[in-house]
Amino acid sequence: MNVTYIGPFWDSTGYCDAASKTTLCIQKAGYAIQAKTVKLTGQRVDAYPDIQKLELVRHKPDVVIQNYLPPLMVYHAGAKNIGYFFCETSHFRPSNWQYNLNLMDEVWVCCDQNVEAARYSGVTKPIKKVPIPYVNPYAKVVDRMDFGFPEETFVFFNVGDFSYRKNIMGLVEAYFLSFTKYDNVALILKCYCDGQPTQKSVEIIKNEINNLKRQLKKHNVDIYPPIYLVADYLDEVELQRFHNAGDCFISLERGAAWNLPCYQAMGEGKPVIVTGAGGQLEYLIGEKEGVTLLDGETEFVKNMAQCPYPGLYTCHEKWFNPSIQHAVFAMQHAYRNGKVRHDRTTWLSKWDLAGCTSKFKEILG
Repeated sequence: MNVTYIGPFWDSTGYCDAASKTTLCIQKAGYAIQAKTVKLTGQRVDAYPDIQKLELVRHKPDVVIQNYLPPLMVYHAGAKNIGYFFCETSHFRPSNWQYNLNLMDEVWVCCDQNVEAARYSGVTKPIKKVPIPYVNPYAKVVDRMDFGFPEETFVFFNVGDFSYRKNIMGLVEAYFLSFTKYDNVALILKCYCDGQPTQKSVEIIKNEINNLKRQLKKHNVDIYPPIYLVADYLDEVELQRFHNAGDCFISLERGAAWNLPCYQAMGEGKPVIVTGAGGQLEYLIGEKEGVTLLDGETEFVKNMAQCPYPGLYTCHEKWFNPSIQHAVFAMQHAYRNGKVRHDRTTWLSKWDLAGCTSKFKEILG
């Protein structure tokens, strides 16, 4: 069977990450595969070396997989057409995505939440749940980013853009309510403001953090615990160094189709504290050590006016708002528990390329 996989392989997006890793898994499963790239954003990154080789392949496809936003999907005659997409909310009915998805022969999503959202939004074609494999395409990096804090400092860390959905300020609030500068703790954020240059992102985020300090007024003097901010783009190797600098990944994201930074943290053996709803449940449910799922409540989507795609993130959809109080409890517990690691070997056996190969053979047939 010949497969053509179309995705944003040269973009700095979650879609790029998913397309690259899924393509490599399909190749490992024994299928002849060709990679074709499309653009989603203006920020270019180098595609994985193995993906660049697959872009040189030429064949007549039996299956065409389109892994990007549904409005860009078109039907390719003479092949089975599969649309693979992600969403972070309870449905996407106002977006009209269902029209393009119903042009496909089959629809792929990554989690149960997306299955439900697609069906509720009016997708009538067969829907299959397809995992995103865990892949490290480069050699293992053993060093860590140096932020200047002592080796014994307990470090929480997060990766995500500075949006209401990612809820970075909810995380910062929980951190401030949990500790003071007299605790041997730090928080490092890999964070940026979409569409803003690095220095402007830093200014915006620092201003929001300072505003939060004034709103909380927890102390008459500034004895809040330290935050380290990285707003520059990090490639795969640098991102792994960033993860190696942390001791516990934490995310209060309101809506996630997969939560790739959490996924990478699990692959590195780091404990995680994350929202107890969304795509991350696919690979966290059943893990007995090093995983804390935060309570919260469902709420209507808001504060996403900057989203450039019409019909997305309106007040009609819902997502899950995690509890700040539970996050405070979880962070303090992790700090008291010290630097521990979960069993990454067992976890990787289910989610790496080898572990996911049989799933793709079953899915593709």
